[in-house]
Amino acid sequence: MYLDGNFYALFYKHSIDEFLSGKVSILNNLDAQILYNTVLHPILGIEDLRNDERIEYIPGKQSITAIKQIIDEGEFEVGFMLYPSDISEIKALADNNLIMPPKSTYIEPKFRSGLIVYEL
Repeated sequence: MYLDGNFYALFYKHSIDEFLSGKVSILNNLDAQILYNTVLHPILGIEDLRNDERIEYIPGKQSITAIKQIIDEGEFEVGFMLYPSDISEIKALADNNLIMPPKSTYIEPKFRSGLIVYEL
């Protein structure tokens, strides 16, 4: 997280109650979903990740300095950088008929075709 000229590392720890209640799912274990569930929705009041004007997504190829510059110029107040989703996470979501959170599907290298084959 980049805020007020400083970088911070945020760590999320699941409580034992979450594990016992079954709230920790494949989807809720994704960094993008954790950020939404713990910061964006409850603290910042962002409900619609696709259309809220307070959010701008920067492609994964952009450097951290690009995010820093956008924040420092005052266009936004805070920036979050997430680790990319692992292919095993994407497969597990697909196997369970779930979809990735909005704007969390930036994948490199880009495929030449819109069709991706997943061997069953």
